[in-house]
Amino acid sequence: MKRVNILIEIVFVMKHIAVMIMIIIGMAFVAVSGCTSPGSSGEDIVQATETPSDITATTITPATTPFPVEPILSVTPKIYGVDFSLPDPILADMQNLEVLLHYNYRINYFDTDKGVKLYITFFAYNLDDVPVDFSPVTSDDVKSAGIPYKTRRDTMYFLNEKTITVTLPGESSQGTLDLLRPYNYGAIVEWTEN
Repeated sequence: MKRVNILIEIVFVMKHIAVMIMIIIGMAFVAVSGCTSPGSSGEDIVQATETPSDITATTITPATTPFPVEPILSVTPKIYGVDFSLPDPILADMQNLEVLLHYNYRINYFDTDKGVKLYITFFAYNLDDVPVDFSPVTSDDVKSAGIPYKTRRDTMYFLNEKTITVTLPGESSQGTLDLLRPYNYGAIVEWTEN
């Protein structure tokens, strides 16, 4: 009798398992059939490729980009034997831009142990805040434009490689910079006697 009761219980459990499996399979069919919708059959795709005159390619290009156009680097007069570059700026936060100047003094053109004294003017500006042909060459060009700037002095020694960083407009005493509008940045490097 015990064995009969156990067999009845096993059959009862297996019926429930069979019902559960059927429900899972049914749900799988519903899910798969729901992934296809009218208008996405292979016939419609063939029809769309048969009439290419109906399809027009549209390229959407933004009118302006909020990223720098082309950074401005001016070294006056030319300092031979030194490689200057402006690495990509870093967003310090949503209101400030870190502008970097990297140099590598690899050829001792000046033949001096005193080093070469630099006067560097970093700047950043929104494109619509300056004339279209804005291309500063001297520190005075930047200062008179009313844009954010910061000056630094540095002494460059032979076989010296260095990166100098400023934060604009945070370290500037003039101008504003809206990083959500198109902007540009740069540095003017001038060597001086003092």
